[in-house]
Amino acid sequence: MGISVNLSKGKDLERELRITIPDQKIEEGVATRINKLSQTAKMDGYRPGKVPLAVLQKRYGAQLRNEVLDEAMRDGFIEAITAEKLQPAGAPTFELKTNIAGKDVDFVATFEVIPEVSLPDLSKIKLEKWVADITEADIDHELDTLLKNLAKWEPVTRAAKAGDQVTIKYTGEPDGHASPFAEDKPLTVVLGQPAIFDLHESLKGVKSTESHELNITLPKDFNPADLAGKPATLQVKVEEVAEEKIPEVNDEFLKLIQCKDLAELRQKVADRLKQNLEQAVQNHLKTHLFEGLLKISKFNVPNVSVQEEIAHRKQQIAANLQQHGGQQAIPELPDDMFVEQSTRQVKLGFLSSAAIKEFEIKLDQEKLEERLQQIASMYNDPESVMQTLRQDRGQLQQIQSMVVEEQIVAALLSRVKIKEKKSSYEEVISASQKDQNNAS
Repeated sequence: MGISVNLSKGKDLERELRITIPDQKIEEGVATRINKLSQTAKMDGYRPGKVPLAVLQKRYGAQLRNEVLDEAMRDGFIEAITAEKLQPAGAPTFELKTNIAGKDVDFVATFEVIPEVSLPDLSKIKLEKWVADITEADIDHELDTLLKNLAKWEPVTRAAKAGDQVTIKYTGEPDGHASPFAEDKPLTVVLGQPAIFDLHESLKGVKSTESHELNITLPKDFNPADLAGKPATLQVKVEEVAEEKIPEVNDEFLKLIQCKDLAELRQKVADRLKQNLEQAVQNHLKTHLFEGLLKISKFNVPNVSVQEEIAHRKQQIAANLQQHGGQQAIPELPDDMFVEQSTRQVKLGFLSSAAIKEFEIKLDQEKLEERLQQIASMYNDPESVMQTLRQDRGQLQQIQSMVVEEQIVAALLSRVKIKEKKSSYEEVISASQKDQNNAS
């Protein structure tokens, strides 16, 4: 009384299983359910548990047959894919072909299968590995950036000049337009940096508490759009002129950042630059390794997997918009926006699985511990953070996945051809940033 199965291939990874289930199996399933129901059934005119089977069959037979049929189709599908040694990529769709009492049930299950993926010849991939030294000039530049980030703005009574921060309040009225587009709206401008209305030249020479009338042209992307590019007049009141005060590297500053002397500070900066450099080099290798791997790997991926990845990306964007935009309605984004990147991600997932199988990769517990300690060391209470990371299942799984990915990359890189390329720290960081921009 077993099922009969006929397998046929559709387009790409699509498969169809035509499955026939003997009518006897369905009828036995219905009979079993009716017998069970009869033990507790209550109906007017009958004592509990004494309702005749024929009455129950007439009242509940169709419903019970549908329940048995659903279960039999699921069980039949599992039995069929097990017999045919198929791995579905997602849930099947069922289409009943024959469903008549007294006849065998005939249905078609349509689904996609997981592709059989093996790694290509990795020696065909040729990569460049950046090699750079951390120079004294790199340390000087990073120190200058650090000090500039710690700078404070101090009010001055002199006239504003390039590099000063000018805070104004203004009202604006487009020529020939009755309504002002802003009223007493505060605006801070650093002279020489991009700003709305391009006020750099107009604000040079102004002093605190002064009032000025400025003739400007509204930006082309101004909102409302009907005012974009129109001439306008600003009534400006200067609230403050301030100059940038960059901290000096003296004993007080060194104590504040917990360094005993300038040499220790420079060493810390050098260590951070070295870490940045190593990460940038590794990210560049990984990015171009994956691009090379995708280029020489030819296989189709299940559409259902791509659709799942698209849905995941859309959910992430919606969550971010919800977080930053409050309760505003989230626009429905078209799937086409995500198809290319989602397909790429799904392909890399299958290739990563192939690498895990070929290289017999398992999570390296020592590397996991190193990564946990590295993350925890960035906080004031490393031990507490370590404990939190170990107990937070979601975070721990993410970190485990990162470590396994590093192991996969290392294994793949062991078989590709790598040529070293001499470069500078600045060039490496700039190129790495470009890689990230292209990937996003």
